[in-house]
Amino acid sequence: MIYMPEIGKHAGMLRQRGYGDLLHKRLVFTISPGRTGTQTLAAVIGCAKNTCSLHEPEPGYAKCLRHVQRSAEAALEFLIEEKLPTICAMDEPCYVETSHLVCKGFIEPLMELGLRPHFVIIQRDLHAVARSFLELNSIPERTPFGRDYMLSPADPCLLETPNWQDLTDYQLCYWYTLEMRQRAQWYAALFDRSGIHYTRFDFADLGSPVAVGRLISACGLEIDENAGARIAQILAEPMNVKDQVKLNAGRQNEVADARVLRHAELFVARTCKASATDDYLPRLCVGRAKAA
Repeated sequence: MIYMPEIGKHAGMLRQRGYGDLLHKRLVFTISPGRTGTQTLAAVIGCAKNTCSLHEPEPGYAKCLRHVQRSAEAALEFLIEEKLPTICAMDEPCYVETSHLVCKGFIEPLMELGLRPHFVIIQRDLHAVARSFLELNSIPERTPFGRDYMLSPADPCLLETPNWQDLTDYQLCYWYTLEMRQRAQWYAALFDRSGIHYTRFDFADLGSPVAVGRLISACGLEIDENAGARIAQILAEPMNVKDQVKLNAGRQNEVADARVLRHAELFVARTCKASATDDYLPRLCVGRAKAA
């Protein structure tokens, strides 16, 4: 879900629940489609002073992701009852979480609670992200991983995609990357209007200790003189390389011909229609009404 939040609408709720300390923590979250090095990023940011930096910790957003697509109240309940109490209990004054699920319905409730995290918008070549998801057999709406962790064209999304059921699995993965790019643009504009800070980071820079150091500083975090060697060591190690057992060999064969993939991508790009805000919001209301 994505919608125009009422900033600070539930601002008193954190103090009422005893989580007022969250208002003084430095919070950092990511906006990413996934497959963008977020596990490595969590490890290197963890080298910052007084920082708890995690990738996909429990409680996980996936447990309510599907419900959240049509219910902002479900996201708010999850945050208040499960996620925020866990963050509040962390001793460190800085908390970083690099899960790619935060931007799938949980940002707006955070803002309505009066929280002002710093966001890192991670960019990677869409083709590479779509290929990676296909190789993992994570297909929006069609496979368990796709349903649990990815958006679906059946959700109230920014990109309308008529007859999406006729798309191939790879085309659905590519649609997902287009939708996530559209969301990143949406959120950047929302943050600009709301005075919330964010930093853009390119996946290609993840191997550079200098670029990562700049990102850590941009997030308002500090590193000491001894952290450089540790960051370089982390970046030199492969991370989150999926076990071959998890890869579907048949899926890998489907990404062998670059020309076929490019043709499939162009078809999806022509089919998708980016909706203006005034077109999107009525569709969201219809989606909520159907789910009620």
